[in-house]
Amino acid sequence: RFPSGVAGWRDLVKGRHRLLRSCAIAALGSLAGAWLLLATQERVFTAMIPWLLLFATLLFAFGARLVPLFRALRPRDGGRGVALAVGAGFEAIVAIYAGYFGAGAAFMVMAGNSMTGVDDVHQNVALKNLLVTLMTTVSVAVFVTAGIIAWRATLVMTLGAFAGGYAGARLARRLHPGKLRVFIIAIGLALTVYYFGKLYL
Repeated sequence: RFPSGVAGWRDLVKGRHRLLRSCAIAALGSLAGAWLLLATQERVFTAMIPWLLLFATLLFAFGARLVPLFRALRPRDGGRGVALAVGAGFEAIVAIYAGYFGAGAAFMVMAGNSMTGVDDVHQNVALKNLLVTLMTTVSVAVFVTAGIIAWRATLVMTLGAFAGGYAGARLARRLHPGKLRVFIIAIGLALTVYYFGKLYL
């Protein structure tokens, strides 16, 4: 995820006013989510996977409709008050989700960004890359400490993530925002169908 964050740095700078808050919430929330995963039985987690993916995909697809509600709550003093508390609370829920459930976390993060006022899809992708990198780092640190990491598979996935993250971020900047949004939703739905089939078929 780090290379994709570098590639989208220009978009990330646009939202620099919220970076410190979002990063702090992402780190603490993912820490809580990772410890929650360690306490969850494997069969319970496996049964939850397709439902969590479906929820994340639908939230990204339709979450923008809730943006006017957040804007209505936002006072004229620049974002302090009820809207800030509600937005921070939702970001915390997303971070806990990401620490608990890595697959599909990007959809949740992008949905949360959209709901809290990040309208530009490219800026949303850049912020998502940064936050997911941070949340993944924190949760992996917890899993390493707990001794549950499969190192061979982790190495292969890390190399693929670095190459794909950088190339994907550059490609995303060239795509029309509407087409990029449809592509992201399509991936989410495909993953959801796959995991439902794996669980029930």
